[in-house]
Amino acid sequence: MLRNTFPKSERLCSKKAFSYIFEHGESLNADVLKFFYALDVPEDFADSNCAVAFAVPKRNFKRAVDRNLLKRRMREAYRLHKHDLHKVLTQNGKNLVLLIKYQPRHIQLYTPIEKGMIKGFKRLEARVENSQT
Repeated sequence: MLRNTFPKSERLCSKKAFSYIFEHGESLNADVLKFFYALDVPEDFADSNCAVAFAVPKRNFKRAVDRNLLKRRMREAYRLHKHDLHKVLTQNGKNLVLLIKYQPRHIQLYTPIEKGMIKGFKRLEARVENSQT
């Protein structure tokens, strides 16, 4: 049975890792979310095979309450649907650092965020498998 948890080891906190994503990484759009990621990062950037951070721009949402609400919704969608991505990363012997950014200028319900997360994960899985060759 899989446990749907989001431990501290999966959280991306290092400034070096964030700069690595923007210097060496790629991006993709998935509905309401934008994924910034870098594959095969140095081991000291992440404790697990997938480290993730969530961002909601202050420019679009002035109130911290709104930003925190959206980040909670993104974390929940990640927590529930991360297992397939982790399985593909483990099978291919890859590691990943990931920044997920919320794009719309208004607050969405949970379902569009969840659909965007699933769509983004499927695209990431395809890119991980294609990078093997």
